[in-house]
Amino acid sequence: MDLTTSTPAEIDTALAPIEGRIGDLVGRLMQQVQYRQDHVEGMAKLAAGNRIYSSYSQSGIDRIDAVIAEIKSGIATAKAEAAPLHAEFTRRGGWTRAFLVLTSGKGHVHSSMNCSTCYSTTQYGWLPQVSGHDEAEIVSGAGSDACTVCFPSAPVETAGARTILHSTEVDAQAARDERQAKRDAKAAKAAADALIDPATSKAIRDSSGWEAKEKSATSDYVEAAAYLQAVAEGYPHAGRVSNCAVYVVRFVTAMAAKHGKTEAEVVADLAKKVAARVRRDYA
Repeated sequence: MDLTTSTPAEIDTALAPIEGRIGDLVGRLMQQVQYRQDHVEGMAKLAAGNRIYSSYSQSGIDRIDAVIAEIKSGIATAKAEAAPLHAEFTRRGGWTRAFLVLTSGKGHVHSSMNCSTCYSTTQYGWLPQVSGHDEAEIVSGAGSDACTVCFPSAPVETAGARTILHSTEVDAQAARDERQAKRDAKAAKAAADALIDPATSKAIRDSSGWEAKEKSATSDYVEAAAYLQAVAEGYPHAGRVSNCAVYVVRFVTAMAAKHGKTEAEVVADLAKKVAARVRRDYA
């Protein structure tokens, strides 16, 4: 692609997906930075005795740091790809651009992403196909959807078809639908994984922090049941009996309800694991 002879629309059409990729990466980076902060705080709480953070560790922070480094590398690569395109924009003294607000349904078209009528949280879709066009051409395509602050000649009432917006809006809606589908799938998986106390209709939990997904709840049950068995056999306890006993009852009840078994069957299914835990920790 010869940038010196390419049209503004051609240059911005190449630039838009790169900038979109940078935006996505920056969003992921901010998320990972927050994850790291949460992990550091969780480790401090674990050190203070809050067992709900038992899965937090330095290796977890190391994994997050590796992801952060990978994302930063991706941002640097994308910015390097975008640099010549930005340089050509600057060399020519810039050109007109148009951006469609995507934050909520049918949005206005703006000449930049810094319009006084928008907010810091406003999300935009680039309309590179009209880059370099004059105001009359942009308003002709957007009609009353053109922002009157950015484009003073834009009509207040609807004027013609929204020809320059359709594909961008369709793509934006498809992206929203995809994100919602992912959220729905995640919620469905969480519901399938959850171990629900039939008495409360909530994930089993107690004040010690035991709770939740069936796999982790089963592990916690084995730990609690082994401790109770060891105490019953003479192991000196340190005030955990009550919490462990409550959790064991909730777990067995929830597992029986979820899998259509009797409580005795649930206990029998895990008896070998409990016995092994007793031998390992209390022998």
